[in-house]
Amino acid sequence: SFSRIIPQQWCNLPYLLVLDLANNTLSGVIPNCLHNLTALVYDNGSTVDKLYCSNYSQHSYMERTTLVAKGRELEYGCTLVYVNLIVLSQNNLVGEMPEDITSLIIVRTLNLSSNWLTGRIPEKIGNISWLETLDLSKNKSFWTHSIEHLVLNLFKSHESNSQ
Repeated sequence: SFSRIIPQQWCNLPYLLVLDLANNTLSGVIPNCLHNLTALVYDNGSTVDKLYCSNYSQHSYMERTTLVAKGRELEYGCTLVYVNLIVLSQNNLVGEMPEDITSLIIVRTLNLSSNWLTGRIPEKIGNISWLETLDLSKNKSFWTHSIEHLVLNLFKSHESNSQ
C-alpha cells in the first residue's frame, strides 16, 4: 500500500502507459507535471507498440500483466500499449484536477473517483482525444457547469477526431 503524497519524480517516467494506484492512502494534490509522461502525451502511431510487438517473435519471453478493469480481470501482453490508463481512485487526494492532465491526449481511462477533489474540470478536457472512460464520481464537488462543459467538449473533440 502506497501512502504519502505522489512524488514529483513519478512524472519523470516518459514511457509510462499504465499508472494504477487505486485503493491506497495517497494524499495531497495531483502533481502538475503530468505533461512529462510523454508516452501518454504524443500520438505517434504507437511507436512503442511497433517496436515491442514486432520484436516479440525474436524473444522467448514476453512480459505480461493482469489488470482489473470494470470488475473484470484482463491479461495483456504486447497489447498493453493500447490500455493507456491513469487510475488514482479511492485515495485521499485533494485540490483541483491539474490543467496539464489535458495534455495526456492518448489516455483511454482516467479514474479519479473516490477522493476529495474539488473545483472545476479543466476547460481543455476535450483535448484527451482517446478518452473512453472518465470517472470523477464520489469526490467532494465539481462545479455543475463544468460537467456540462465536459460533455460538450468531449463530444466536439470526438466528433472532430472521427472526421
